[in-house]
Amino acid sequence: MTLLELRTRLRSRLDDLNAPYLWPDAELDEYLNDAQSEACVRASLIRDMTSAATSLSVVAGTDTYTLDVAIYRTHRVKLALVDCSLVPTTIADLDYDTNGWEGLTGTPTHWYSTGAPNKITLWPNPVVNDTASLVVYRTALAAMSDDAHTPEIEEIYHADLVDWGMHLAFLKRDSETFNQKSADEYEFRFERRFGRRPTAKNRQMRRVGSNRSSRAGFM
Repeated sequence: MTLLELRTRLRSRLDDLNAPYLWPDAELDEYLNDAQSEACVRASLIRDMTSAATSLSVVAGTDTYTLDVAIYRTHRVKLALVDCSLVPTTIADLDYDTNGWEGLTGTPTHWYSTGAPNKITLWPNPVVNDTASLVVYRTALAAMSDDAHTPEIEEIYHADLVDWGMHLAFLKRDSETFNQKSADEYEFRFERRFGRRPTAKNRQMRRVGSNRSSRAGFM
């Protein structure tokens, strides 16, 4: 579905068909873009290993890198000069396994992510320039702004984005638009389709779980 088709459906369900609108087009477009991001984060809908966002220039002496803001979880890291994927780890594991690990330099063998979900650190600190290929989970790389634009997620999920749009529309603080009960109902509908939004703690636990699975040979 196009942005125009999604906006038209959302406006129809809101029964906001006559100008001046209670919800301008720009607001509905913002809600629909937010809906796509929510769906991606909740259900990991976009797994990417081919876009420009998954190629990282590694510079000697620099171990920490900020990835595209759309990336909320890194799944795999592979250096061009290393035959195998780097092992995901955590600071806690490095503290336990390797004395004085923070000062080590060499060819990276591990990577970890802490703090912002779109930041990764290579270990040991690289001593030569290289290129890293990533496998990541992300939201859309660009917002839908033109009526002809379509969501980046699979089409089977497009119509479900309207539920989140309804949720946000009924949260608008205005006497003619605010309706907490309706907002909650549409949030529940969206949640049934895409699941609950993971907390920062949930995401950290998922990363730790992935690290353990990788070391056990399941990745």
